[in-house]
Amino acid sequence: MKKIVLILFLLASFVSSPTWGGELVQKCTQLLKTRFPNTNWGEIRRSPIPGICEASTGSNVLYVFPGDPPLLIFGALYTFDGKDLTAIRRAQLRKQILDEIFRGKVDAKPLLIGEKGVPQYVEFVDPFCVHCRRAERELRGVPRLLFFYPLSKRSEAVAAAVLCASDPRTEWEKVIAGEYDRKIVTAPEKCIALVEKHKKLGRYLGVRGTPTIFDRQGRSPSPTLIASKIKQNKRR
Repeated sequence: MKKIVLILFLLASFVSSPTWGGELVQKCTQLLKTRFPNTNWGEIRRSPIPGICEASTGSNVLYVFPGDPPLLIFGALYTFDGKDLTAIRRAQLRKQILDEIFRGKVDAKPLLIGEKGVPQYVEFVDPFCVHCRRAERELRGVPRLLFFYPLSKRSEAVAAAVLCASDPRTEWEKVIAGEYDRKIVTAPEKCIALVEKHKKLGRYLGVRGTPTIFDRQGRSPSPTLIASKIKQNKRR
């Protein structure tokens, strides 16, 4: 009974609070930008829960209660029929970012690899990732936009060396062939800065490991699945 009373009290507080009106988003925006001034916040808007905002940074979504005390709420919102509202929103944000990438509207410039044609995939790789090299063999010839997401300082230096090379595509082939495995690389700061742009974009898209591939719809198909579909299309 006490729990029910507490829930009703909280709901009543949310609905009667002035933040449930037009002030809500303004309060959440001010709170987030004051507490986290170095975070690049995307859209901040009302959530389905009265008195609570939804905030995005890249394709990441969290929730904010600008009360006393202010609260950050992490996790997913589900409807009673099992619909994951948070996942749906993340997918929408990811699709928006990918649209910008495919239109060439992002600051982090990728490598265009594969055969000639319009790229249908975005791929994030680490130069020394064994699975990335296997994926490269499976996807050889598939036009795609390649970004680096190095998971170590050594990988970061090699990624920077590739990006700053006179012929980045040829240099990437050397990495895949293992020519950099025993090479000591010291990349200029300007090249490291390019890698940082790639990594930032990866974080925005929610990349956690490599290889991570996205198609134009925001899905993450495996290299094997992509290669299989291409073979099927060629047989038709």
